Amino acid sequence: MGVIGGLITIGLAVWFYRTAAAKGGPALQWGIAGALVFFVPKILWQVMVANPALRSMQKGTAPMKLALWDYSSILIGLAVAVAVWSLFLKNATFDDRPQE
Repeated sequence: MGVIGGLITIGLAVWFYRTAAAKGGPALQWGIAGALVFFVPKILWQVMVANPALRSMQKGTAPMKLALWDYSSILIGLAVAVAVWSLFLKNATFDDRPQE
């Protein structure tokens, strides 16, 4: 799961970076934000919800159910990243005029 999460993190960072660059905004900051808004909720979900749930399951639990719990943190991270993109970056307008 580490490789998949890493690839998704890089992809989201590039997606946020390119969107901000196309709109004339601070692309590097948005790229970093894109990585963080995926990674932080993913880690929090993994530590606080998924790992305890996986530990509490019996050995006879179906493999598909275990896989869903294992990958649930990636889905949570993706959902948060897409929500942040939709709420803040999708319709953002950046004013490049200097502040007075």
